[in-house]
Amino acid sequence: MASKIGVYFDVQNIGGGLDVEALAEQVRSKWSDLTPVVKVLPMLSVAEDEVRADIEANDLDGVLFCGASPRDEATPWQLPVQVEHVNLREQCVLAYKNPDGSAVSGAAPALLTQMATDYVNMGVVKLQKSNMPESAAIEGIKRILVIGGGWTGLTAAQEAAKTGYEVILVEKADKLGGAVNNMPMGSPLQAPWEDRQPTNLADKIAAVTGNSSITVLLNEQNANMALKVAARGYVLETGKIVKTGTGAELLVDDDVRKAYLGG
Repeated sequence: MASKIGVYFDVQNIGGGLDVEALAEQVRSKWSDLTPVVKVLPMLSVAEDEVRADIEANDLDGVLFCGASPRDEATPWQLPVQVEHVNLREQCVLAYKNPDGSAVSGAAPALLTQMATDYVNMGVVKLQKSNMPESAAIEGIKRILVIGGGWTGLTAAQEAAKTGYEVILVEKADKLGGAVNNMPMGSPLQAPWEDRQPTNLADKIAAVTGNSSITVLLNEQNANMALKVAARGYVLETGKIVKTGTGAELLVDDDVRKAYLGG
């Protein structure tokens, strides 16, 4: 049960004329010591460092994000505390209609403000009354094989290593990066999602090759060895997982053999 909760309002993902500062003040007034940190952020997606610093400095054991659907940003930061989301956009602002059926224009009406206030308070109570679930993980060989060292393969290797897995990354070419080697500029990778930006592929490759939990094997002949020692493997092509299975299963798979193991 959370006893110190940080509450964060994501302004860019709320809208509807809601007075976000007033919502935040309501939290401070109602919950007092239970919510030692209450902040209104212009853009939550770029505030990970700030949230982590608040957790550390204030000994928080719960965090409440108030803004869009958790599927929109999902804040996949793997925070060391309980996390809850209050969907003020889809389930409150966008779902609201005036009693006469008309849409909201201008400042939020009192009923919409009360709905938002109730949702935020329910989020606080949910953190206050719930417990961290016990892990359902089964102890086993924590080793993952990723076949394909393009952008997605590099990302998969990094994310798996963050969760405590040993990773073997196999690339059939003699260098990592795949097609992104020929793409100095790419689509926006972070908010505000406006301008094309450098891929910074060299930095991503350096982060992977410098990670002690990740073993990189270049050239296709190494895939045979990797599959023999991997508990599970994922085959990635042009950004998609096209096949998954145990190392033994992939070792005898016809498609994998043709593409990566020399037939």
